[in-house]
Amino acid sequence: GTHYWKRVCDVRAAYGEATITAELANTELADDGVADWLAWLRGHPELKQTDVESVSLPMLDLSNNRLTSRGIRSICAFLEEHSVRVDEMKFNHNEVDDEGLYRIAQYITSESAPVTALHLCSNQISILGVFKLLTMLSLHPMYPLETSLHGKASFIPLWLQLDNNNITDEDLQDFLDCQLRELGCAICLVGKHCSQWACQCVKQIKMDDRKHNVVLHLCLRTPDQPPPDSKVLQAGLAAAGRSAHRIFQPPRSLTCRQDWLQKSSTPGSRAVRTEPKFLYEDAHFMVMLKPAGWHCSLGHGATGLAASVKTMSTDNRKAKAANLLTQSDPPPLHDYIILRFGEVGGSGMKEVMNDSKLYGMVHRLDQGTSGPLLIAKNQIGFDFAKTKIVNQEYQRDYLALVHGTFGRDALHGHGPTGLIQAPVDRSMYDWTRRCVISENGQPASTLYERIAEYESRDRKARYTLLHCRLLTGRTHQIRVHMEYIGMPLVGDRQCLELNGKHGAELKSLT
Repeated sequence: GTHYWKRVCDVRAAYGEATITAELANTELADDGVADWLAWLRGHPELKQTDVESVSLPMLDLSNNRLTSRGIRSICAFLEEHSVRVDEMKFNHNEVDDEGLYRIAQYITSESAPVTALHLCSNQISILGVFKLLTMLSLHPMYPLETSLHGKASFIPLWLQLDNNNITDEDLQDFLDCQLRELGCAICLVGKHCSQWACQCVKQIKMDDRKHNVVLHLCLRTPDQPPPDSKVLQAGLAAAGRSAHRIFQPPRSLTCRQDWLQKSSTPGSRAVRTEPKFLYEDAHFMVMLKPAGWHCSLGHGATGLAASVKTMSTDNRKAKAANLLTQSDPPPLHDYIILRFGEVGGSGMKEVMNDSKLYGMVHRLDQGTSGPLLIAKNQIGFDFAKTKIVNQEYQRDYLALVHGTFGRDALHGHGPTGLIQAPVDRSMYDWTRRCVISENGQPASTLYERIAEYESRDRKARYTLLHCRLLTGRTHQIRVHMEYIGMPLVGDRQCLELNGKHGAELKSLT
Protein backbone atom coordinates (compact mmCIF):
# COMPACT_ATOMS: atom_id res chain seq x y z
CA GLY A 1 0.00 0.00 0.00
CA THR A 2 0.87 3.68 0.27
CA HIS A 3 2.97 3.22 3.42
CA TYR A 4 5.12 0.57 1.73
CA TRP A 5 5.84 2.72 -1.33
CA LYS A 6 6.74 5.66 0.92
CA ARG A 7 9.26 3.44 2.66
CA VAL A 8 11.01 2.19 -0.51
CA CYS A 9 10.57 5.22 -2.77
CA ASP A 10 11.08 8.95 -2.33
CA VAL A 11 10.21 11.90 -4.58
CA ARG A 12 11.60 15.37 -3.93
CA ALA A 13 11.13 18.52 -5.97
CA ALA A 14 13.09 21.77 -5.80
CA TYR A 15 13.71 24.63 -8.21
CA GLY A 16 11.62 23.04 -10.95
CA GLU A 17 13.38 19.65 -10.83
CA ALA A 18 12.01 16.45 -9.31
CA THR A 19 14.22 13.50 -8.33
CA ILE A 20 12.94 9.97 -7.75
CA THR A 21 14.90 7.45 -5.67
CA ALA A 22 13.73 3.87 -5.23
CA GLU A 23 15.01 0.73 -3.51
CA LEU A 24 13.16 -2.02 -5.32
CA ALA A 25 15.82 -4.67 -5.94
CA ASN A 26 15.34 -8.06 -4.24
CA THR A 27 11.71 -7.33 -3.32
CA GLU A 28 9.95 -10.17 -5.22
CA LEU A 29 8.25 -7.48 -7.29
CA ALA A 30 6.11 -8.78 -10.16
CA ASP A 31 4.28 -7.00 -12.99
CA ASP A 32 1.18 -6.22 -10.93
CA GLY A 33 3.34 -4.78 -8.16
CA VAL A 34 5.07 -2.54 -10.69
CA ALA A 35 1.66 -1.27 -11.83
CA ASP A 36 0.78 -0.40 -8.22
CA TRP A 37 4.08 1.44 -7.73
CA LEU A 38 3.62 3.47 -10.92
CA ALA A 39 0.04 4.35 -9.95
CA TRP A 40 1.36 5.64 -6.61
CA LEU A 41 4.02 7.70 -8.41
CA ARG A 42 1.47 9.21 -10.80
CA GLY A 43 -0.53 10.47 -7.85
CA HIS A 44 2.46 11.80 -5.92
CA PRO A 45 1.98 15.49 -5.05
CA GLU A 46 5.60 16.37 -5.86
CA LEU A 47 5.16 15.18 -9.47
CA LYS A 48 1.89 17.09 -9.79
CA GLN A 49 3.46 20.47 -9.07
CA THR A 50 2.95 22.81 -11.99
CA ASP A 51 6.46 24.26 -11.76
CA VAL A 52 8.23 20.88 -12.19
CA GLU A 53 10.03 21.07 -15.53
CA SER A 54 12.23 17.96 -15.38
CA VAL A 55 12.19 14.60 -13.62
CA SER A 56 15.19 12.34 -13.03
CA LEU A 57 15.66 8.85 -11.65
CA PRO A 58 19.45 8.44 -11.42
CA MET A 59 19.37 4.70 -10.68
CA LEU A 60 16.49 2.41 -11.65
CA ASP A 61 17.37 -0.92 -10.02
CA LEU A 62 14.76 -3.67 -10.26
CA SER A 63 17.16 -6.60 -10.16
CA ASN A 64 16.29 -9.98 -8.64
CA ASN A 65 12.54 -9.68 -9.09
CA ARG A 66 9.90 -11.40 -11.23
CA LEU A 67 9.40 -8.85 -14.00
CA THR A 68 8.33 -9.88 -17.48
CA SER A 69 7.99 -7.79 -20.62
CA ARG A 70 4.56 -6.62 -19.43
CA GLY A 71 6.13 -4.90 -16.44
CA ILE A 72 8.87 -3.43 -18.63
CA ARG A 73 6.25 -1.92 -20.94
CA SER A 74 4.50 -0.28 -17.98
CA ILE A 75 7.76 1.16 -16.65
CA CYS A 76 8.86 2.59 -20.00
CA ALA A 77 5.41 4.07 -20.61
CA PHE A 78 5.63 5.92 -17.27
CA LEU A 79 9.16 7.15 -17.97
CA GLU A 80 8.10 8.52 -21.35
CA GLU A 81 4.86 9.96 -20.01
CA HIS A 82 6.75 12.10 -17.48
CA SER A 83 9.94 12.55 -19.59
CA VAL A 84 11.99 10.93 -16.83
CA ARG A 85 15.75 10.92 -17.36
CA VAL A 86 17.41 7.70 -16.12
CA ASP A 87 21.20 7.42 -15.92
CA GLU A 88 21.51 3.71 -15.16
CA MET A 89 19.02 0.83 -15.52
CA LYS A 90 19.35 -2.57 -13.82
CA PHE A 91 17.00 -5.45 -14.62
CA ASN A 92 19.30 -8.36 -13.75
CA HIS A 93 17.76 -11.72 -12.80
CA ASN A 94 14.23 -11.22 -14.11
CA GLU A 95 12.21 -12.76 -16.95
CA VAL A 96 12.73 -10.11 -19.64
CA ASP A 97 12.67 -11.43 -23.22
CA ASP A 98 13.35 -9.85 -26.63
CA GLU A 99 10.04 -7.97 -26.56
CA GLY A 100 10.96 -6.33 -23.25
CA LEU A 101 14.44 -5.47 -24.52
CA TYR A 102 12.91 -3.83 -27.58
CA ARG A 103 10.66 -1.70 -25.36
CA ILE A 104 13.69 -0.62 -23.33
CA ALA A 105 15.47 0.19 -26.60
CA GLN A 106 12.58 2.45 -27.61
CA TYR A 107 12.91 4.36 -24.34
CA ILE A 108 16.70 4.78 -24.34
CA THR A 109 16.58 6.07 -27.93
CA SER A 110 13.73 8.52 -27.24
CA GLU A 111 13.75 12.15 -26.10
CA SER A 112 15.02 11.02 -22.69
CA ALA A 113 18.20 9.45 -24.12
CA PRO A 114 20.92 8.65 -23.34
CA VAL A 115 21.52 6.24 -20.47
CA THR A 116 25.05 5.31 -19.44
CA ALA A 117 24.50 1.70 -18.37
CA LEU A 118 21.97 -1.06 -19.02
CA HIS A 119 22.25 -4.29 -17.00
CA LEU A 120 20.20 -7.27 -18.20
CA CYS A 121 22.08 -10.39 -17.15
CA SER A 122 20.19 -13.61 -16.36
CA ASN A 123 17.09 -12.94 -18.44
CA GLN A 124 15.60 -14.57 -21.56
CA ILE A 125 17.16 -12.43 -24.30
CA SER A 126 18.34 -13.92 -27.60
CA ILE A 127 20.88 -12.68 -30.14
CA LEU A 128 17.96 -11.38 -32.26
CA GLY A 129 16.94 -9.05 -29.45
CA VAL A 130 20.53 -7.85 -29.10
CA PHE A 131 20.75 -7.23 -32.84
CA LYS A 132 17.56 -5.13 -32.80
CA LEU A 133 18.87 -3.08 -29.86
CA LEU A 134 22.22 -2.44 -31.56
CA THR A 135 20.46 -1.50 -34.79
CA MET A 136 18.54 1.22 -32.95
CA LEU A 137 21.67 2.46 -31.15
CA SER A 138 24.27 2.25 -33.90
CA LEU A 139 23.45 5.57 -35.59
CA HIS A 140 21.87 7.32 -32.63
CA PRO A 141 22.98 10.98 -32.39
CA MET A 142 23.13 10.98 -28.57
CA TYR A 143 25.48 8.01 -28.18
CA PRO A 144 28.16 7.81 -26.93
CA LEU A 145 27.53 10.37 -24.18
CA GLU A 146 29.85 13.35 -24.66
CA THR A 147 31.36 15.05 -21.62
CA SER A 148 34.35 17.28 -20.91
CA LEU A 149 37.47 15.90 -19.22
CA HIS A 150 40.39 18.24 -18.46
CA GLY A 151 39.07 20.68 -21.03
CA LYS A 152 38.84 18.07 -23.79
CA ALA A 153 35.87 16.17 -25.19
CA SER A 154 35.44 12.75 -23.60
CA PHE A 155 33.03 10.02 -24.69
CA ILE A 156 31.35 7.56 -22.33
CA PRO A 157 30.33 4.31 -24.06
CA LEU A 158 27.06 2.64 -23.19
CA TRP A 159 27.69 -0.29 -20.86
CA LEU A 160 25.45 -3.17 -21.90
CA GLN A 161 25.64 -6.24 -19.67
CA LEU A 162 24.03 -9.40 -21.06
CA ASP A 163 25.75 -12.41 -19.52
CA ASN A 164 23.74 -15.57 -18.83
CA ASN A 165 21.05 -15.01 -21.46
CA ASN A 166 19.90 -17.17 -24.37
CA ILE A 167 22.98 -16.33 -26.45
CA THR A 168 25.24 -19.16 -27.58
CA ASP A 169 28.87 -18.88 -28.67
CA GLU A 170 27.74 -19.83 -32.19
CA ASP A 171 25.21 -16.99 -32.22
CA LEU A 172 27.87 -14.59 -31.00
CA GLN A 173 30.45 -15.69 -33.55
CA ASP A 174 27.95 -15.36 -36.41
CA PHE A 175 26.96 -11.92 -35.17
CA LEU A 176 30.56 -10.72 -34.98
CA ASP A 177 31.41 -12.19 -38.38
CA CYS A 178 28.36 -10.96 -40.30
CA GLN A 179 26.62 -8.08 -38.53
CA LEU A 180 29.05 -6.06 -36.44
CA ARG A 181 30.62 -3.96 -39.18
CA GLU A 182 27.26 -3.35 -40.83
CA LEU A 183 26.02 -1.78 -37.59
CA GLY A 184 29.07 0.46 -37.21
CA CYS A 185 29.54 -0.64 -33.58
CA ALA A 186 32.63 -1.48 -31.61
CA ILE A 187 32.06 -4.16 -28.98
CA CYS A 188 34.21 -5.20 -26.05
CA LEU A 189 33.80 -8.77 -24.84
CA VAL A 190 34.51 -8.76 -21.13
CA GLY A 191 37.94 -9.76 -19.91
CA LYS A 192 38.94 -10.77 -16.40
CA HIS A 193 39.84 -7.29 -15.18
CA CYS A 194 37.15 -5.38 -17.04
CA SER A 195 34.52 -3.28 -15.30
CA GLN A 196 32.01 -0.58 -16.09
CA TRP A 197 34.46 2.11 -15.00
CA ALA A 198 37.70 0.66 -16.40
CA CYS A 199 37.28 -1.09 -19.73
CA GLN A 200 40.73 -1.95 -21.10
CA CYS A 201 39.37 -3.12 -24.45
CA VAL A 202 37.61 0.15 -25.21
CA LYS A 203 40.83 2.01 -24.43
CA GLN A 204 42.56 0.00 -27.17
CA ILE A 205 40.21 1.30 -29.84
CA LYS A 206 42.07 4.05 -31.67
CA MET A 207 40.04 7.17 -32.32
CA ASP A 208 41.26 7.81 -35.87
CA ASP A 209 39.30 9.57 -38.59
CA ARG A 210 36.39 7.20 -38.10
CA LYS A 211 33.21 8.35 -36.45
CA HIS A 212 32.30 6.08 -33.55
CA ASN A 213 28.57 6.60 -33.16
CA VAL A 214 28.39 4.08 -30.35
CA VAL A 215 30.82 1.84 -28.51
CA LEU A 216 29.06 -0.90 -26.58
CA HIS A 217 30.49 -2.95 -23.76
CA LEU A 218 28.90 -6.33 -24.22
CA CYS A 219 29.35 -8.66 -21.25
CA LEU A 220 28.63 -12.25 -22.20
CA ARG A 221 30.74 -14.01 -19.58
CA THR A 222 30.38 -14.24 -15.83
CA PRO A 223 33.60 -13.80 -13.79
CA ASP A 224 33.90 -17.56 -13.17
CA GLN A 225 33.62 -18.46 -16.87
CA PRO A 226 36.63 -18.77 -19.21
CA PRO A 227 37.31 -15.75 -21.45
CA PRO A 228 36.20 -15.83 -25.10
CA ASP A 229 38.49 -17.16 -27.77
CA SER A 230 41.15 -14.60 -28.72
CA LYS A 231 39.91 -14.51 -32.33
CA VAL A 232 36.41 -13.65 -31.13
CA LEU A 233 37.80 -10.95 -28.86
CA GLN A 234 39.77 -9.47 -31.75
CA ALA A 235 36.64 -9.42 -33.90
CA GLY A 236 34.87 -7.59 -31.11
CA LEU A 237 37.38 -4.77 -31.39
CA ALA A 238 36.55 -4.07 -35.03
CA ALA A 239 36.71 -0.40 -35.92
CA ALA A 240 33.38 1.39 -35.75
CA GLY A 241 31.68 3.61 -38.26
CA ARG A 242 32.74 4.96 -41.61
CA SER A 243 35.68 7.19 -42.25
CA ALA A 244 34.50 10.80 -42.18
CA HIS A 245 35.82 11.60 -45.65
CA ARG A 246 33.97 8.59 -47.11
CA ILE A 247 30.57 9.49 -45.73
CA PHE A 248 29.16 10.41 -49.15
CA GLN A 249 30.30 7.23 -50.89
CA PRO A 250 27.47 5.57 -52.85
CA PRO A 251 25.78 2.91 -50.70
CA ARG A 252 26.35 -0.74 -51.57
CA SER A 253 23.53 -2.17 -53.68
CA LEU A 254 21.78 -5.37 -52.58
CA THR A 255 19.79 -5.88 -55.77
CA CYS A 256 20.61 -6.79 -59.35
CA ARG A 257 18.08 -4.27 -60.71
CA GLN A 258 19.83 -1.87 -63.11
CA ASP A 259 18.99 1.58 -64.49
CA TRP A 260 15.99 1.35 -66.79
CA LEU A 261 16.54 4.41 -68.98
CA GLN A 262 20.23 4.18 -69.84
CA LYS A 263 19.60 4.62 -73.58
CA SER A 264 16.12 6.09 -73.60
CA SER A 265 16.76 9.84 -73.56
CA THR A 266 15.03 11.86 -76.24
CA PRO A 267 17.56 13.11 -78.87
CA GLY A 268 18.55 16.71 -78.21
CA SER A 269 17.03 16.76 -74.72
CA ARG A 270 18.99 17.42 -71.56
CA ALA A 271 18.11 15.70 -68.31
CA VAL A 272 17.52 18.04 -65.37
CA ARG A 273 17.23 15.22 -62.84
CA THR A 274 18.57 11.70 -62.49
CA GLU A 275 16.75 8.41 -62.68
CA PRO A 276 15.88 6.70 -59.37
CA LYS A 277 18.13 3.77 -58.48
CA PHE A 278 17.54 0.71 -56.32
CA LEU A 279 19.59 -0.35 -53.31
CA TYR A 280 17.76 -3.43 -52.05
CA GLU A 281 15.01 -5.85 -53.04
CA ASP A 282 13.28 -8.91 -51.62
CA ALA A 283 9.90 -10.61 -52.05
CA HIS A 284 7.97 -7.80 -50.34
CA PHE A 285 10.01 -4.59 -50.60
CA MET A 286 12.33 -2.48 -52.71
CA VAL A 287 14.49 0.36 -51.41
CA MET A 288 14.73 3.14 -53.98
CA LEU A 289 17.38 5.86 -53.86
CA LYS A 290 15.22 8.88 -54.69
CA PRO A 291 17.15 11.74 -56.31
CA ALA A 292 16.31 15.37 -55.64
CA GLY A 293 13.82 16.90 -58.05
CA TRP A 294 11.06 14.27 -57.73
CA HIS A 295 8.03 14.83 -55.49
CA CYS A 296 6.15 12.12 -53.60
CA SER A 297 2.73 13.79 -53.51
CA LEU A 298 -0.22 12.05 -55.12
CA GLY A 299 -0.94 13.57 -58.53
CA HIS A 300 -4.28 13.81 -60.32
CA GLY A 301 -3.17 11.83 -63.37
CA ALA A 302 -1.90 8.75 -61.56
CA THR A 303 -5.10 6.72 -61.90
CA GLY A 304 -5.36 7.39 -65.63
CA LEU A 305 -1.70 6.54 -66.21
CA ALA A 306 -2.06 3.30 -64.25
CA ALA A 307 -5.00 2.31 -66.46
CA SER A 308 -3.39 3.27 -69.79
CA VAL A 309 -0.03 1.67 -69.06
CA LYS A 310 -1.63 -1.76 -69.53
CA THR A 311 -1.69 -1.27 -73.31
CA MET A 312 1.65 0.55 -73.73
CA SER A 313 4.64 -1.05 -75.37
CA THR A 314 7.92 -1.18 -73.46
CA ASP A 315 9.46 1.45 -75.77
CA ASN A 316 6.51 3.78 -75.23
CA ARG A 317 6.73 3.39 -71.46
CA LYS A 318 10.45 4.12 -71.49
CA ALA A 319 9.97 7.17 -73.70
CA LYS A 320 7.38 8.62 -71.32
CA ALA A 321 9.62 7.86 -68.34
CA ALA A 322 12.59 9.52 -70.07
CA ASN A 323 10.50 12.66 -70.53
CA LEU A 324 10.12 12.82 -66.74
CA LEU A 325 13.89 13.38 -66.52
CA THR A 326 13.81 16.38 -68.85
CA GLN A 327 10.58 18.22 -68.02
CA SER A 328 11.00 21.52 -66.18
CA ASP A 329 8.40 20.94 -63.45
CA PRO A 330 9.27 18.34 -60.80
CA PRO A 331 7.47 15.11 -61.79
CA PRO A 332 5.59 12.84 -59.37
CA LEU A 333 7.67 9.83 -58.41
CA HIS A 334 4.68 7.53 -58.74
CA ASP A 335 4.64 8.18 -62.51
CA TYR A 336 8.07 6.58 -62.79
CA ILE A 337 6.94 3.66 -60.60
CA ILE A 338 3.78 3.15 -62.69
CA LEU A 339 5.61 3.28 -66.01
CA ARG A 340 8.31 0.87 -64.88
CA PHE A 341 6.33 -1.61 -62.79
CA GLY A 342 2.62 -1.13 -63.47
CA GLU A 343 1.02 -4.25 -64.98
CA VAL A 344 4.42 -5.65 -65.90
CA GLY A 345 4.57 -9.42 -65.88
CA GLY A 346 6.71 -10.62 -63.01
CA SER A 347 6.83 -7.30 -61.12
CA GLY A 348 4.24 -8.58 -58.64
CA MET A 349 3.10 -5.03 -57.83
CA LYS A 350 -0.48 -5.14 -59.07
CA GLU A 351 -1.85 -5.07 -55.50
CA VAL A 352 -0.30 -1.66 -54.76
CA MET A 353 -0.81 0.03 -58.14
CA ASN A 354 -3.56 2.38 -56.95
CA ASP A 355 -4.04 5.68 -55.13
CA SER A 356 -4.97 4.12 -51.79
CA LYS A 357 -1.64 2.24 -51.67
CA LEU A 358 0.31 5.25 -53.02
CA TYR A 359 1.73 3.00 -55.75
CA GLY A 360 3.84 1.21 -53.18
CA MET A 361 5.37 4.25 -51.45
CA VAL A 362 5.03 3.64 -47.71
CA HIS A 363 6.49 7.03 -46.76
CA ARG A 364 7.60 10.23 -48.49
CA LEU A 365 10.64 12.43 -48.95
CA ASP A 366 10.58 16.14 -49.74
CA GLN A 367 11.00 17.19 -53.35
CA GLY A 368 14.49 18.59 -52.76
CA THR A 369 15.61 15.66 -50.60
CA SER A 370 17.53 12.66 -51.88
CA GLY A 371 17.67 9.40 -49.97
CA PRO A 372 16.33 5.85 -49.56
CA LEU A 373 12.59 5.37 -50.03
CA LEU A 374 10.86 2.15 -48.98
CA ILE A 375 8.48 0.76 -51.61
CA ALA A 376 6.14 -2.15 -50.94
CA LYS A 377 5.68 -4.65 -53.76
CA ASN A 378 2.44 -6.18 -52.46
CA GLN A 379 -0.39 -5.78 -49.96
CA ILE A 380 1.37 -7.76 -47.23
CA GLY A 381 4.48 -5.59 -47.42
CA PHE A 382 2.50 -2.34 -47.55
CA ASP A 383 0.36 -3.17 -44.49
CA PHE A 384 3.38 -4.41 -42.54
CA ALA A 385 5.43 -1.27 -43.23
CA LYS A 386 2.55 1.11 -42.53
CA THR A 387 1.93 -0.55 -39.17
CA LYS A 388 5.60 -0.17 -38.26
CA ILE A 389 5.53 3.51 -39.21
CA VAL A 390 2.37 4.20 -37.20
CA ASN A 391 3.97 2.51 -34.18
CA GLN A 392 7.19 4.50 -34.76
CA GLU A 393 9.24 1.31 -35.06
CA TYR A 394 11.34 2.54 -37.99
CA GLN A 395 14.45 4.65 -37.47
CA ARG A 396 14.70 7.64 -39.83
CA ASP A 397 18.16 9.19 -40.14
CA TYR A 398 19.19 12.07 -42.38
CA LEU A 399 22.30 14.04 -43.28
CA ALA A 400 21.69 17.78 -43.45
CA LEU A 401 24.03 20.59 -44.52
CA VAL A 402 23.06 23.81 -42.76
CA HIS A 403 24.23 27.41 -42.71
CA GLY A 404 26.29 28.59 -39.76
CA THR A 405 28.03 26.96 -36.81
CA PHE A 406 26.88 26.27 -33.27
CA GLY A 407 29.33 28.54 -31.51
CA ARG A 408 28.32 31.53 -33.63
CA ASP A 409 24.81 31.11 -35.02
CA ALA A 410 22.72 28.60 -33.04
CA LEU A 411 19.70 29.93 -31.15
CA HIS A 412 17.81 28.80 -28.03
CA GLY A 413 20.94 27.41 -26.37
CA HIS A 414 21.42 24.50 -28.77
CA GLY A 415 24.88 22.91 -28.79
CA PRO A 416 26.67 20.54 -31.19
CA THR A 417 24.62 17.55 -29.98
CA GLY A 418 21.10 17.75 -28.69
CA LEU A 419 17.34 17.55 -29.05
CA ILE A 420 15.06 20.03 -30.78
CA GLN A 421 11.51 20.02 -29.44
CA ALA A 422 9.28 22.54 -31.17
CA PRO A 423 5.68 22.02 -32.39
CA VAL A 424 5.23 22.12 -36.18
CA ASP A 425 2.10 23.81 -37.55
CA ARG A 426 1.04 22.90 -41.10
CA SER A 427 -2.38 24.59 -41.02
CA MET A 428 -1.36 27.04 -43.79
CA TYR A 429 0.63 24.52 -45.82
CA ASP A 430 -1.95 24.11 -48.59
CA TRP A 431 -1.73 27.86 -49.34
CA THR A 432 1.89 28.73 -48.54
CA ARG A 433 3.63 25.33 -48.99
CA ARG A 434 5.37 26.10 -45.70
CA CYS A 435 5.15 24.89 -42.12
CA VAL A 436 6.00 27.03 -39.10
CA ILE A 437 6.82 26.65 -35.42
CA SER A 438 3.71 27.44 -33.40
CA GLU A 439 2.19 26.45 -30.08
CA ASN A 440 -0.85 25.38 -32.11
CA GLY A 441 1.22 22.81 -34.03
CA GLN A 442 1.78 19.12 -33.43
CA PRO A 443 4.60 18.00 -31.09
CA ALA A 444 7.82 17.40 -33.01
CA SER A 445 11.22 16.10 -31.85
CA THR A 446 14.51 15.88 -33.74
CA LEU A 447 17.74 14.46 -32.34
CA TYR A 448 20.90 15.76 -33.99
CA GLU A 449 24.68 15.66 -33.79
CA ARG A 450 27.39 17.67 -35.51
CA ILE A 451 29.57 15.66 -37.88
CA ALA A 452 31.77 18.36 -39.42
CA GLU A 453 32.10 22.11 -39.95
CA TYR A 454 33.20 23.87 -43.14
CA GLU A 455 34.30 27.34 -44.19
CA SER A 456 34.11 28.91 -47.64
CA ARG A 457 37.36 29.77 -49.39
CA ASP A 458 36.85 33.48 -48.82
CA ARG A 459 36.06 32.70 -45.15
CA LYS A 460 32.81 34.65 -45.35
CA ALA A 461 30.48 31.67 -44.96
CA ARG A 462 30.40 28.73 -42.57
CA TYR A 463 28.46 25.49 -42.77
CA THR A 464 27.77 22.50 -40.53
CA LEU A 465 27.05 18.92 -41.55
CA LEU A 466 24.49 17.34 -39.20
CA HIS A 467 23.18 13.86 -38.63
CA CYS A 468 19.49 14.07 -37.67
CA ARG A 469 17.14 11.38 -36.39
CA LEU A 470 13.40 12.04 -36.47
CA LEU A 471 11.49 10.94 -33.40
CA THR A 472 8.28 12.26 -34.97
CA GLY A 473 7.32 12.61 -38.62
CA ARG A 474 5.90 16.07 -39.24
CA THR A 475 5.79 17.75 -42.64
CA HIS A 476 9.12 19.49 -43.40
CA GLN A 477 10.21 18.75 -39.82
CA ILE A 478 13.98 19.00 -40.34
CA ARG A 479 13.63 22.11 -42.50
CA VAL A 480 11.47 23.89 -39.92
CA HIS A 481 13.56 22.79 -36.93
CA MET A 482 16.82 23.90 -38.53
CA GLU A 483 15.30 27.29 -39.29
CA TYR A 484 14.05 27.45 -35.69
CA ILE A 485 17.57 27.11 -34.24
CA GLY A 486 18.93 29.74 -36.65
CA MET A 487 20.80 27.34 -38.96
CA PRO A 488 18.60 26.85 -42.06
CA LEU A 489 19.22 24.12 -44.60
CA VAL A 490 21.54 25.01 -47.46
CA GLY A 491 19.32 25.35 -50.52
CA ASP A 492 16.13 26.15 -48.57
CA ARG A 493 15.21 29.09 -50.77
CA GLN A 494 11.88 29.76 -49.08
CA CYS A 495 13.53 30.35 -45.73
CA LEU A 496 16.33 32.47 -47.17
CA GLU A 497 13.94 34.60 -49.22
CA LEU A 498 11.79 35.27 -46.15
CA ASN A 499 14.46 36.36 -43.71
CA GLY A 500 17.24 37.41 -46.07
CA LYS A 501 19.90 35.76 -43.92
CA HIS A 502 22.59 33.76 -45.71
CA GLY A 503 21.23 34.92 -49.08
CA ALA A 504 24.64 35.83 -50.44
CA GLU A 505 25.99 32.48 -49.29
CA LEU A 506 23.30 30.64 -51.24
CA LYS A 507 24.11 32.61 -54.40
CA SER A 508 27.77 31.72 -54.05
CA LEU A 509 26.85 28.03 -53.86
CA THR A 510 24.57 28.10 -56.88
